[in-house]
Amino acid sequence: WRAGSVSLSLPAQGLRTLARQQGVTLFMALLAGVSSLLSRVSGQEDLPLFVTAVAIQSSTGGNLGEILENLSSVIRQRFKMRRKIRSLAAEGRAVSAVACDQADREALAALVRDVHASHGRLDILVNNAGVTRRAHIMDLTEQDWDRIMRVNGKGAFFCLQRGAREMIPRRHGVIINIAGLAGERPTANYIAGSMGNAALMTMSRALGADSVKHGVRVVAVNPGGIETERQEASWRQRARELFGDESRWREMGEKRPIKRFGTVEEVAN
Repeated sequence: WRAGSVSLSLPAQGLRTLARQQGVTLFMALLAGVSSLLSRVSGQEDLPLFVTAVAIQSSTGGNLGEILENLSSVIRQRFKMRRKIRSLAAEGRAVSAVACDQADREALAALVRDVHASHGRLDILVNNAGVTRRAHIMDLTEQDWDRIMRVNGKGAFFCLQRGAREMIPRRHGVIINIAGLAGERPTANYIAGSMGNAALMTMSRALGADSVKHGVRVVAVNPGGIETERQEASWRQRARELFGDESRWREMGEKRPIKRFGTVEEVAN
């Protein structure tokens, strides 16, 4: 089975059916069992598992280890999101969450409708979703290229476009695009990520120069090395290659101007 940069919700029964169809019964049955267990813990019947904005492939040569890693990350992120929503709601804030394939224009339209229904209008868009694969320019596959550009290029563009269409008629709003330093300093070993970032920077400059006369600001933030879950995993792998010890991954940040990696909070503030 395959899900590429899409939102996929499958209850436990659906997982079992899918497993029988594609011959990965043990793996999918394990997920079905996890789903059932989480259902009991959470008090919800047949808790769905959501796969959002990740690329997963199997059946004809997919990497099962990669599939497990991606899915476990998605599940962790979903529960982290739920905890954050509960925390914000406890502070009296109106919070809602919607899974969306940002490269699907119909899904984006539905997302905006949900925003209007829940909050009345769209004031700020943070364009932050993205996928990547660190690979040399000579090793990047067509599949990698299509997956990355679909999310980081096409998806980012249509989010930008949809946000601007909502804000310009009201002459009010801000679009914040999270790009990355690689867009300014591309490397052969990170070519797909570099080009995705560069594309987002170009979109920001092009729309920002025009939208400001309509009362809408478009800005781009280009973080360097920031301690996120995905980045930490990459740095741990690199530390194993350099030092033979993944626990030394923070040492790679010591060569940076501030002698360490940045934090998510520093980018947000």
